[in-house]
Amino acid sequence: MTTSVPPIVTSVEDAVAGVFEYNQQIAKVSEDHPIIRTMAYARAWYAVRDADGTYLFGPSKFIGYIGNTPALYAEYNGKGGEMDGRTTERALKNFSDPIDSGHPLFAEMMRSLAAFCARFGLTPSAAARLALLPTPAPKGAPPKEGDAEYVDLIWRLVERLPRHARREISQRLRDLP
Repeated sequence: MTTSVPPIVTSVEDAVAGVFEYNQQIAKVSEDHPIIRTMAYARAWYAVRDADGTYLFGPSKFIGYIGNTPALYAEYNGKGGEMDGRTTERALKNFSDPIDSGHPLFAEMMRSLAAFCARFGLTPSAAARLALLPTPAPKGAPPKEGDAEYVDLIWRLVERLPRHARREISQRLRDLP
């Protein structure tokens, strides 16, 4: 063995990055690579929507490890391998919403997963489970937490405006839905 198993994800950002990395890496390897060959056997799939609204998928045993690569996956996955989907799923469940058969997104996501696997001539496992990770904010978007800083900044700017401009802003804020 050349290295060790990568560390388990510890944040939603790690998990989302893993999905994007998985999708980039599978486009670069041959169809007989273990990362492709095992796709039909993956049970736990995690999805994120990209900027276009398309679902991107990644199996827990790949995206659940920070900095995972096709080479590491090939080395440590499989029977007797050190990668453990149960461990990754325990970590990933903290950052995702399960999408079971009763969920309104289930049928759409299963169709998307089937289309994703079909690109490689495969079908997903009949036992496949789905979970949805939060969609990452576009680059340059303000953080969801810490809005108070933005409100304070806006307030300081509004205070400097002339009275007629403040009235205009006040009216526009009242007109918001």
